[in-house]
Amino acid sequence: MPRRFLCILLFSCFLIALPGATSFAKIVISELLWPGSDFSSADEWIELANTGTGTISLSGYTLTKLSKGEEVPMLTLNEDAVIGSGDTFIISNYSEEKSRLAIDPDFVTSKVSLSNTKLQLKLYDVSGGTLLDTVDDGVGKPFAGSNDDPKASMERISLTESGTLKINWQTATTFLNFDDGAPILGTPNAPNGTGPSIDVFPPAEATNFAAELQSLTSLLHVTWTPSTSLDLASQELTWSGTGRTLSKTATGLTLADTGTGITFTLCSTDSNGNTSSGVTTTSVMRPQVMITEVLANPIGKDDEEWIEIANFGDEAIDLFGWILDEGNSPGNYQIDTSLVLEPDEHIVFPKSVTGLPLGNDGEMLSLMRGQNVMDQWNYIKTAEEVSYGRKLDDPDQFMA
Repeated sequence: MPRRFLCILLFSCFLIALPGATSFAKIVISELLWPGSDFSSADEWIELANTGTGTISLSGYTLTKLSKGEEVPMLTLNEDAVIGSGDTFIISNYSEEKSRLAIDPDFVTSKVSLSNTKLQLKLYDVSGGTLLDTVDDGVGKPFAGSNDDPKASMERISLTESGTLKINWQTATTFLNFDDGAPILGTPNAPNGTGPSIDVFPPAEATNFAAELQSLTSLLHVTWTPSTSLDLASQELTWSGTGRTLSKTATGLTLADTGTGITFTLCSTDSNGNTSSGVTTTSVMRPQVMITEVLANPIGKDDEEWIEIANFGDEAIDLFGWILDEGNSPGNYQIDTSLVLEPDEHIVFPKSVTGLPLGNDGEMLSLMRGQNVMDQWNYIKTAEEVSYGRKLDDPDQFMA
């Protein structure tokens, strides 16, 4: 046998025998967030990467972990799991809403469990068949990643090199696809090592921004919900050449001698000095929608209770997103479809729709739009089948 051919053959056998070798694996483990996040130590995820050229079904693929020194199954992917060529696949303990991820994970399961010591994961294809990839050696601390603040993921440097080589892993120093301002480093669903190392992203804009003139008091109420960015530092409200810096928790401002048609701009600034472009609103008359009447004590079983609201203004109002609440239970009722209330129109919301239990002895009723209380008052105890509400000729007065 020629010497050159023999050397090639022996080298090939060596590669095949190398523990955890991924030379022929198309699916590999590319990143791990084993430390969790500031949100929760269980806010962990695993990123798989497809190094091949075609879409692959991950149905039945299994991940194992070490438990008391023994390899045990951790999770198995379902039949809907697929990964495209060159794509990544995020397996997370929590959904986007309940984690620091700013992207939707591809697969959510409470079975994700990554040890802070003696970490070793293995990936098998369908039903635990062929070993595709091995990560870490299961001895001592993980190869990379950090449990200090900011917490950092463990990133694979080369997707084609073995996952059992410590030199093929790095602690993340950049970040992408996390909630803005989260103290965490890593690149879920992005190439490892990409993104900035210092926050250069402006905060998310404030929402529910409105400026409304109350006709009865002639006061202008400017209200909003602050930015959700975790590193929000301050807010700047400007109008008609006037500016005011407000705290990060401020949700509104009341102004006198300011009418309708005024443009307001609200900008948000984070702790690194990044400032949003700002949101604007123009002052208008406050909608004159009020709770007008309530029946809290119908005859017999309290199944026929109801709350009535009316539009006392001059313009039609869409009540989508408005909320009815009472002080007797933790729940409320939110109008989840478009519901236009014309001027002088009344509408009744029965208990069968709202699910709100109304106490017979009286309690507080509230009508809200977002965080803004549009109307609020207490009804009193009445006899059976006797309602309580505003007088038709004087809405500021109440009667049974």
